[in-house]
Parts: sequence; structure tokens; C-alpha cells
Amino acid sequence: MKILKFGGTSVGKPERMKSIADIINDGSDKIVVLSAVSGTTNALVEISALSLKNDFEGAKAKAQELYNKYVPFVANLYSTEEGKTKGTAIIDEHFGLIKSNIKEGFSSVEENETRDDIIKITDKFIKTKTHNNIIRKILNQEINEENKHHWYL
Repeated sequence: MKILKFGGTSVGKPERMKSIADIINDGSDKIVVLSAVSGTTNALVEISALSLKNDFEGAKAKAQELYNKYVPFVANLYSTEEGKTKGTAIIDEHFGLIKSNIKEGFSSVEENETRDDIIKITDKFIKTKTHNNIIRKILNQEINEENKHHWYL
């Protein structure tokens, strides 16, 4: 069985995402591993760091900046209005989750955070119905239903 991993710049533009759909849609069984779109992890680290410093306005602005990156991405990824509407609903849902966590009381386990601690906290954002689900759902919208794949995100 093939194992394919994509992330960063390979999923950073809609045309590259469509190329991935072509690659994985060859009819063979495979495991597909997706990681963050280029710039997403760094943005989430920054959102977490700003939240830990109680700079909630800065964190919200950074989250909005990241959201604004995804809006044209989705608009250019889908070819139909229905697809664009579904894609926009997906990012709205997941960015709503991110924004709902930017508030008083956002903290980590330790008082003094290191960069590694912030990355661990950020990883919780990534693993909890945010970026990875966005990519998986977007790809599933574009992939032929008869080609089922195992997704590890």
C-alpha cells in the first residue's frame, strides 16, 4: 500500500490541491497524510503566543488574517457555487472554533512558556477540527466518491 504525505507549499494553492486530488485519485489503495497549508502552522503559533500574552485583539486580528487567506483559496478551489458555499461553511465553522478560544483564560499548563510549549498548544488547534478537517473536507468534495482513501491528519 502507498503512503502519500502532502503539506506546506504542496497544498498551499488551489491548483496544487487539485493536483493532489489527481495524484491520489488513481484507483489504488493508499494512505494519505495531510499537514498544514503553507503558513498555517506559523500563524496558529502566533495566535497562541498572542493569546498567552493576553493580546486577544492581536490574536483575533491574526486569526482574521489567516481566515482571509483561506477565503480566496476556497473560492479558487471549487468550480461550482455549491462547492464554494460548502467550502466557505467549512472554514467559517473551523475559524469560529479558533476565534471562540481567543479569550480571557487562554492558558497553558506551565507559567513560563517556551517555544516548544506554544507549539504543543498550537498543535491542539490543528488537531481539533481546524485546518486538517478543512483540507480533508475540501479534498473529499473534489474527489470522485468511488475512490475511498484513509486520511491521517
